[in-house]
Amino acid sequence: MAIPTTADLRHAIGQVAGKDITGIRGWQLLDHKTSKQICSFTSFFGFEHAQKAKVVDYPVEADALNSGSFYTYNKQLEPFKDTVTLIKDGINLPGQKEKFLQDLEKYLHGLDTVDIITPDKTYINCLIEGNTYKKTAADGADLILVTLSIREIREVQTSTSTSYAVAPNNPSSADTKDLGFNAVQRLNLFVQDF
Repeated sequence: MAIPTTADLRHAIGQVAGKDITGIRGWQLLDHKTSKQICSFTSFFGFEHAQKAKVVDYPVEADALNSGSFYTYNKQLEPFKDTVTLIKDGINLPGQKEKFLQDLEKYLHGLDTVDIITPDKTYINCLIEGNTYKKTAADGADLILVTLSIREIREVQTSTSTSYAVAPNNPSSADTKDLGFNAVQRLNLFVQDF
């Protein structure tokens, strides 16, 4: 992703200073459980989506027909990775930039998942893996540009079953099996070898 210029940033946040345009044109970053905005940002500046699929290969033992070949089976989708860039301005809003960064750090350090709402598609159940932010004189001292690294989380339902061993009706009728020497017999053989 290219580094935005000051003109790009000013255009992105609009002409009216201090105007709240969070969620404009359907761009939102929501908590997955509560569906509330995770932080108060001025503009959703950039979005990048990447997803790959992996084809699984298994080696085959060498025999007369196959000399070290492999079989290829299913294709598996890997979790997607997104990059979201947010802008927060701080004109006439003391403490708001600090709260913005604290809200993002809460999701970075925690296990709460987020949903990314775009005009084209919604990406649900994601974790924030990392964030970087910058504040430079060229961009204006009142702007913070934050880039979030976000990854899809797939929850798997697990189940357990309980099975019980059934005892025979009459224990003496159970078949016996010879499993070799018992511990006493082994000790006797060991002592005899000396």
